[in-house]
Amino acid sequence: MDKRIDTSAESPAGADHEDPWMLVGTDGRIVFTEEGRRELAPYFARVGIDLTNIKTRKQYIKARRAASPFFLEHLRARFAGKPQTLEYNALRAIINGDNENFDRLFHRITVRNRLHTV
Repeated sequence: MDKRIDTSAESPAGADHEDPWMLVGTDGRIVFTEEGRRELAPYFARVGIDLTNIKTRKQYIKARRAASPFFLEHLRARFAGKPQTLEYNALRAIINGDNENFDRLFHRITVRNRLHTV
């Protein structure tokens, strides 16, 4: 079994680019990066999945599906300590399903960005 890591391999998500959360070995096995462990371990732990037990793309996809009902909760927790900027507040509005607030914030961001490019 080849243990080398091929960083040019397709990511487990299927995109043809390097994934900052994991590397895929030439044998198809997954190795999570430090960033991947920091981001994904708490997310999968919500459904009792230990990230260190995920070794293949199939296991990763299965874990994502199992944890998906908790995705918005995970995002809320992830952004809870972030500053109250227009961008983070827009993300919070999306996470909370507050379309009216998101539209208002998006408009403010767009206007501000136009002013910066003149």
